[in-house]
Amino acid sequence: GQNQDAEIYFEKWQAQYSTDEKALVLFFLAIGRIRSSSFVKAQKYLISLFQIRNQLQLMESKVYVYQAFGFYRHFICRYKKSFYWAQKAWKQAVIADSDLGKFLSCDLWAHALFQLGEIEQGFSQLQKAKSLAKKNGRGSLVESLEISKIIYQAQFGINPLNQVTILQNKMKKIKSDADTYSKANLGLELARQHQLRGYVVAAEKVIESIQSDVFKGDHRRQRSQWYFR
Repeated sequence: GQNQDAEIYFEKWQAQYSTDEKALVLFFLAIGRIRSSSFVKAQKYLISLFQIRNQLQLMESKVYVYQAFGFYRHFICRYKKSFYWAQKAWKQAVIADSDLGKFLSCDLWAHALFQLGEIEQGFSQLQKAKSLAKKNGRGSLVESLEISKIIYQAQFGINPLNQVTILQNKMKKIKSDADTYSKANLGLELARQHQLRGYVVAAEKVIESIQSDVFKGDHRRQRSQWYFR
């Protein structure tokens, strides 16, 4: 529902936006649709961003254009392209001295590195993003990055003997106001780790516990993973 509501407001008020304001709104609309795997609608916003890119007045606005392009590439598994746009967004964020832009691009950069097999560099970049989030007092972002770190550690077997316990402890400590997307991802990974060890009943309990978080958001990829688990 949130994506649809945002789109309705955008259609109603876009004539009053400056080009830079329009770019920012298009960025968030694109991200929302990409996360929900509504790629046709996302492409419409990405094309609009591409068309206005040379009309932007603020240096920071270009960060969101590059970031949107990179985020889309990441979700369609074009990780080298995602890596390219993340670096481009980072450079633009530095030029614009945009704290949010630095964080977003650094975060995307880290995820691209993991998918390209650069594990050590990925963790380093993730820590850099976490430091940027802490510096700017963005507690919810720090929490989501910590969850990402734990999930990647599990996926790459960093602490194989203690990984289930680490995931379980994080599930217990996770803040109630943490974004449901990160909470669901954490639960999905915990269920996967249980399954790998043959703990079918434990995996089923986790799957049941995160059902509301998975279906609260309009994220088709998470729903597919939930059904698969």
